Amino acid sequence: MSTKILTLEEELVIIPNNTLINTTITNMARGGGDGLPRRVVLSVDIGVDYAEKSAHVKHTLLRVARDSEYVLDDPAPHVEFLEMADYAKIYRLYVWLASFADKRIANDNLLSIIDAEFTQEGIVIPFPVAVELDKAPVPSEEKLSQKRARQHAAQARMKVIDRRTERQRLAIREDINILTERLEERIGSKERRSIEEEVARLEAVLSNLDLD
Repeated sequence: MSTKILTLEEELVIIPNNTLINTTITNMARGGGDGLPRRVVLSVDIGVDYAEKSAHVKHTLLRVARDSEYVLDDPAPHVEFLEMADYAKIYRLYVWLASFADKRIANDNLLSIIDAEFTQEGIVIPFPVAVELDKAPVPSEEKLSQKRARQHAAQARMKVIDRRTERQRLAIREDINILTERLEERIGSKERRSIEEEVARLEAVLSNLDLD
């Protein structure tokens, strides 16, 4: 007996069942958070020049994600400053998709728009230091001034987003504390189960916010 699996490349893979029994299987097409079994997360890593401002980069990535037709509004997209690498600062954009089937086309869509938006915003994606290039032309003072203005505007907007996110974190933690205290009281099994499910849901939301 065997199991047949069709890959994304339309290849038919035949796996003996005795192999499946002794192997851990990861179903990439099904998530499980908040009662949405098909929701999946997509992460996109982007490297930018060390001269770029974090707020400007984060704001641009978030704007791209929110405008994408494939990205869910809830959970909201967020960006993490991941690493200070040899020749670039690495940021990771997290977005959630309704279906695993959208993952590849959403990745293509996001990268294409990020490339265009970074060019528009003047955000530089550096070459590896091992590549020898002619000196890049110096942007005009007008372009530099426009970029500085966009950086300042992005920084102001990111501060607003950060403050709003922190208020959400505090409110959720307060709700969790109230519910946890309720669990310490003598209550019925049905109410206890309902409260435990709500605590788990709030902790999942808080975990998503804490990734930001």
